Formats: sequence, C-alpha cells, structure tokens
Amino acid sequence: MDTARPAGNRLITPRAAVLACLFLLATYGTVPWGALWLRHALGIAPWPPMPWRLLGVPLLLAGLTAGASCAGLFLFSGRGTPVPYDPPAKLVITGLYAYCRNPMVASQLIALMGLGIAIGAWTMAPVVGVLAFVAHLYHRRVEERHLEARFGPQYEHYRSHVPMWLPRLKPYRPPT
Repeated sequence: MDTARPAGNRLITPRAAVLACLFLLATYGTVPWGALWLRHALGIAPWPPMPWRLLGVPLLLAGLTAGASCAGLFLFSGRGTPVPYDPPAKLVITGLYAYCRNPMVASQLIALMGLGIAIGAWTMAPVVGVLAFVAHLYHRRVEERHLEARFGPQYEHYRSHVPMWLPRLKPYRPPT
C-alpha cells in the first residue's frame, strides 16, 4: 500500500514542502509574537530575567533537533512526510517513535517553551498548554483512528505498547 507517495521518485512534493514551511512559519512566527503581544498588552515585565533566559536555548535546540529527526524518519523510513496531505506509506515506529507515539508534537511543544523562556515571554506557557490540549484531542479523535484504519493490527499493537506523550524507558520492539 504505497498510495501516499507522489508519482515519480520525488522524496517530497512541492505542495508538501510549502505546507510544512507554512506550518513552521505559523508556529514559530505567530505563537511567539502572540505571546509577546499578550505580555505587552498586560503590562507584564519580561520573565525570566537574564541570564536565566539562556536556559531556554538548549530546550529550543533540543526540540528543533528532535522535530527534524522525526521529519527525517517520516521521509526516509516511512516514505512520506509529516504533512497530512502526503502521509507516510509505512508506519514509523523507530527512532523517537519507539519511545512515544507523538515525539514530533512533543518536540515542537518543548521547542516553543524553550523559545518562550529565551525571549522572556512566560505568557507562552498557557499558549503552549492550549496547543498541547488541542494536539491531544486531534491525535485521539482523528489521527489514531486514521492510523488504525491504515495500518490495522500493526498500529493497534504499537499503540498498546507505546505511550502517547511520556516516553518509555526502553524502545519499542515490534513482534517478529
């Protein structure tokens, strides 16, 4: 079942690339801007103060690196993209996906929190909390049903052994 791949041998379609770029621009442009606007509108001073804000940089970099790793797994192992328009043809259960079912979303939430700390916008915390809640609902009600329909027992076994958000201590090994 390789219906997710576009015609030809392209690794990623131009449409999927544009959608991914728009997602990243929206996430890392509008969310921090909104948090800074909210902080300013409420007359709240930047927090945490310098040099504590530097602690956000490793979180930001770790989140971005993990997210890029997950996208790479979708491209090379799953033969698809993170964009719902061009999903992976194979179920991705290696790398960070062997520890939790949604490492890409978790990594982006961590990156956004790191960015919020780095720019001194603690107002990003409730925004990220709302995003996490919406992501949880979407994954429970839409994505999991879609994955179950596409991959059947393979996904059901994976879902029953790998937590949704908090990682396992040992990587998941599918039955042989």
